[in-house]
Amino acid sequence: MSPFTGIHALVPTNIRLRTLALALALFLLSLLTLSSILQYNNISLPHPLSSWRNPMAEAVVDTHKRVEVRLNVMSQCPDARDCEEVFAGVVEKGAYMIDFHIDYIAALSRPPTTDITCKHGPSECLGNIQQLCFSQSYPNPHLYLLPFILCQNLNQSQIPQNGIGCFDFLNLDLTKWEQEIVPCVEGGEGLGLLINSARGVQERNVTRSCTVEVGGRKVCVRDGGEWKDCEVEPSMEGFLELIGKEYEELNGDGEMVK
Repeated sequence: MSPFTGIHALVPTNIRLRTLALALALFLLSLLTLSSILQYNNISLPHPLSSWRNPMAEAVVDTHKRVEVRLNVMSQCPDARDCEEVFAGVVEKGAYMIDFHIDYIAALSRPPTTDITCKHGPSECLGNIQQLCFSQSYPNPHLYLLPFILCQNLNQSQIPQNGIGCFDFLNLDLTKWEQEIVPCVEGGEGLGLLINSARGVQERNVTRSCTVEVGGRKVCVRDGGEWKDCEVEPSMEGFLELIGKEYEELNGDGEMVK
């Protein structure tokens, strides 16, 4: 007999049904909130019939160099959430000129040990690892990674537990979750990804979540609910303008070319 059988038997059926209905209602409300965020920022979620699945479109080779854009975050940090909402729109609208990365801020022990500490606790470390493993299986940021993170951000305290729900919401193959992402998170691979990510953050002397880097330099910080030390307007339009200028300089173009 399951050790939980006796506990469930003590709970009246109508109470269990009401609890299930409440949980379902809260989940649906979260999805509606996510849809509102995506619509407000004019962000599209992947769909099996969308043009991005056109193999002829994928065969087009773009020889232009892309601008490196990097967010340095903590998965359970409210400032990271605010930053990621802005950059979901930035990355979608400027996808052709952006090489996008997310790195995670964490404290590393000195080698040869592999201890790692996250500001918001062990669950944040697991959330960081889960998002890194997800991005390894689904590297396209505006079609997959950022929509996945925006979904998780609806309830940051539930990261990483809400990962599978958000994965399912994006209509992705659950077999890939079980065969790729779960082993990555639970095995040594995911920890290695986080260690490498956190080490890169330390080497760049980044300490605040969310720190925005464009072209290898710090251009803006979201910290304590405020934008700080920004060389451009901290908005989708402001960041796109900055990245566009970097793109033109990088490629020597008189105009931005898709």
